[in-house]
Amino acid sequence: MADTLVKLTSKSSAMKKLNCVIVESELSKREHIRQMALKHPQLNLLCTFRNAIEAVHGINCREVDIAIIAADMPLRNGFQLIESLHNSPQIIVMAENTQHAIKAFDYNVTDFLCGPVKQDRFDAAIAKAYARVEQNRQWVNEEPSIYVKHEHSKKRLVIQSIKWVEALGDYVKVITDKQNFILSMGLTKFLSLLPEHSFFRIHKSYAVNLHRIETYQEKKVWVDLIELPVSRNNKQAFEVALKQLHFQHDVG
Repeated sequence: MADTLVKLTSKSSAMKKLNCVIVESELSKREHIRQMALKHPQLNLLCTFRNAIEAVHGINCREVDIAIIAADMPLRNGFQLIESLHNSPQIIVMAENTQHAIKAFDYNVTDFLCGPVKQDRFDAAIAKAYARVEQNRQWVNEEPSIYVKHEHSKKRLVIQSIKWVEALGDYVKVITDKQNFILSMGLTKFLSLLPEHSFFRIHKSYAVNLHRIETYQEKKVWVDLIELPVSRNNKQAFEVALKQLHFQHDVG
């Protein structure tokens, strides 16, 4: 079972505290990290978990900002846990040596703590995580975005940066302003994450950001000089969607 902690937070605290959990199978190490977390003024320690299996549900059902996870654990290791998380907390990985360091950063973790962790090194990792959380909050406030699982980490996609999406069997190729991504989900599922009024499926294999269309002619649209097909079955509904979009712009 998880060791649940109940803490009273000071209303006078100037900085918002971040919800934190610890996942470590060894009691002495778990208690060591727990004590450092309790001392940190920017952390609200929610729970500690003894293994990855109980941690999966515990993290996914809570609003967790930072997860401090041991790489080596029985049954399921820390990287298997990271792959099972549905939300996207900042991840700090702990290990006894550096053999897991490269793998950890392949998972886009916030920081990697090696060996017996001292308070100053712990504080530096938390500061890095805090900065990332604050940056993400600013991004959310400034630009609507979604988070999707890409390779071993969660990737933030600004909705307006998505130009179009292409179906690739059980995968989708997402074309954005900066780079392209192959995601392990179908086109229908990916479109369910996006605002209906901004994206339209013009073909069984393509969906386009209506705001990014430069030209529409008969059965084709152009986005950044790239030609995309509009199927006969989708043509009429697509034209209606375009007219509604233009009407909204005119009213605005």
